[in-house]
Amino acid sequence: MKIYILLLITSITSFSFAQESKKTIDKEAYAKWKSIVKPQISKPGRIITFETIQQENNPTLTIYNTNNDSRTNYKCASNAKINSAEKWVSFTIKNNIDSIRALKLANTPKKKWPADSLGIYVIEKDTLVKFNLLKNYKTGSETNNWIAILRTDKYQKTLSKKEKKKRKKLKKKNKLPTSKGSILTLYNPLTDYKQDIEYVKNYTVSHDGNTIFWNTVLTYSDSIDSTHIYRFNTQEMKTVMLQTHLGTTTN
Repeated sequence: MKIYILLLITSITSFSFAQESKKTIDKEAYAKWKSIVKPQISKPGRIITFETIQQENNPTLTIYNTNNDSRTNYKCASNAKINSAEKWVSFTIKNNIDSIRALKLANTPKKKWPADSLGIYVIEKDTLVKFNLLKNYKTGSETNNWIAILRTDKYQKTLSKKEKKKRKKLKKKNKLPTSKGSILTLYNPLTDYKQDIEYVKNYTVSHDGNTIFWNTVLTYSDSIDSTHIYRFNTQEMKTVMLQTHLGTTTN
């Protein structure tokens, strides 16, 4: 199968590569040499992804649709995951190499570097959805119609007027909890449904993608940590608290 993918990618890209003028291979030519890495093909065989890289340059992710012979390219993108139903492709958008090089020269601590982003190319709509401040993300390995996205600590949930008013009252009474957890965004690319869950410490997605589990850890003033474990049913769109106890929970 891997040989088949490489042959197909070669046929896709050979025409554009052939258009480049022939040149003696020297240091300058080597720096511009293109390599194809991380080829993938969906189970039905209609979607193909691969990365094109050059020496000391940003990778370019190509998403090839055999149905309409179309190619969609994204710079600084890598590590693609193809939806099992061929509805979308997710990938990580890294920072520009030149920007990272400048940060290194300035001895900027890594914790101050800009975070990666998550890109989701919705094939039927031919649109790109981006989520910034990405820490990591997970999908089901079988029917992955949902994506669980853990954000960095800099990400802030957008609150409604009602939520803002409630938090203001809790803060005055010194009852607003603190947490070392992060915000988990639940997202369905097909329906564009999105929900932010606060205070998340750990999370996982079932293989069939029908269930997402997470636990939150809250700390109230003058009290022990309080841990809550939740289950979200992606088919019924319902969240249930499974357990709550004092103390923290590990993986």
